[in-house]
Amino acid sequence: MPPGAKQPTLRNINFSLSPGHAMGVIGPSGAGKSTLALALTGVWPPAAGTIRLDGATLAQYGREALGRHIGYLPQQVHLFEGTIAENIARLTMAPDAQKVVEAAKRAGAHEMILKLSMGYDTPVNGAGGGLSGGQIQRIGLARALYEDLVILVLTSLIRIWITTARWR
Repeated sequence: MPPGAKQPTLRNINFSLSPGHAMGVIGPSGAGKSTLALALTGVWPPAAGTIRLDGATLAQYGREALGRHIGYLPQQVHLFEGTIAENIARLTMAPDAQKVVEAAKRAGAHEMILKLSMGYDTPVNGAGGGLSGGQIQRIGLARALYEDLVILVLTSLIRIWITTARWR
């Protein structure tokens, strides 16, 4: 339930995804797609019921563990003050350069990043630092793919896609 809401946005939702499967959720604005995405990523805890990942509730994992296993690409990507590599690595204190490049390749952003004046060391800010909307989206997707994911939640204006992967 969104913070401050008096009534649940979603009710009687029940689904299960096996590793390697995907699900799409389509609906009009205000139907609860973003609420579902934020609940699945652990940002908003459900007011009732449970969300389970590999049998355990999301609360049993803790924020840091969830951040490593759940990737999220919101409708509007916001970059952090720092380099492109730091943005992809989610501002990790010691980013793994190989994982950054692998995530960028999986997101289709590697070649685009290499064409920038300073490549992965190109500084950006919250407004994107001169990057196009599409470039920002690609960096956001690379950020979502940076860790060893179990779930990837992709949102757009009218739908969310949820994919699951196998534990490695």
